[in-house]
Amino acid sequence: MLFEFGVRTEFLTEIPEFTRFFWLLAVIIPVSPIVLEFQGFYNHPLRKKSGESLRQVTVSLVWLALIFGLCVIFLKWSAQSRSVILIFLGLSGVRVLHH
Repeated sequence: MLFEFGVRTEFLTEIPEFTRFFWLLAVIIPVSPIVLEFQGFYNHPLRKKSGESLRQVTVSLVWLALIFGLCVIFLKWSAQSRSVILIFLGLSGVRVLHH
């Protein structure tokens, strides 16, 4: 067993280089504004409560995760590291909320 800072690390694998994940950008750039629009994220942004924005972004991230999963399954796009997809979705959600 390999321990690093008190955490088991033998199950961790190396994350591939970023160029293998450009397809994420090809999906997220055209699709995310459409998904956010369907959730009503752009309706009355100055009068909306932050909790409503958080709900809309969270539902949109679930839809985007589903779309990414469908791309991996049906289009046979490679997902060498599922954690990168989850981190990508999480960071993009935080970025949208802080904009």
